[in-house]
Amino acid sequence: MNIADLAASAVKGITRTNSAFLKVRREAPELSPPDVRKIDGTRWELGFAQCDITPDDVFSKKTWIAGFGIGRRMEGVHDPMTARAVWLGTENGGYLHIYFDAIGFTNTEVCVVRERLASLSFAANCLGVHISCTLTHAGIDTVGYWGKLPRTGKDPELMERIFSRAAAIGFRA
Repeated sequence: MNIADLAASAVKGITRTNSAFLKVRREAPELSPPDVRKIDGTRWELGFAQCDITPDDVFSKKTWIAGFGIGRRMEGVHDPMTARAVWLGTENGGYLHIYFDAIGFTNTEVCVVRERLASLSFAANCLGVHISCTLTHAGIDTVGYWGKLPRTGKDPELMERIFSRAAAIGFRA
């Protein structure tokens, strides 16, 4: 039994043990009203931008696929990984949405992208930067779960490429 099988069996055991807790019916917590901000203006603005975030050196070093098992090395590129940005607002401000062809990001990565776009908040009165991923299970590991254990599958150079290109398309959109 390898380490991945051992970890999977431990998770199954914990789930089985705690499943009774999940079956108890509970009342939903009270939610506070959303923070809705009205954007005033005389005309709408809509902008788009996209870029390729596929690493150039994908075959010269170990690059791990996110999903369908741990420790699966990338063997080819079917379609390029892209990042896309959409700006929706008025001349008085708006919102930026960036989405990536990736399995996902942790909150740490989301905060890094938002920090890189901080000056946009002042220049364009950006009221919010929203980040999402397509949740592809055939892309590069951007979370760090799918490398050969006990190491992470996340490549710091790739993450830096994603962050810098995300900031660039955010400003272009």
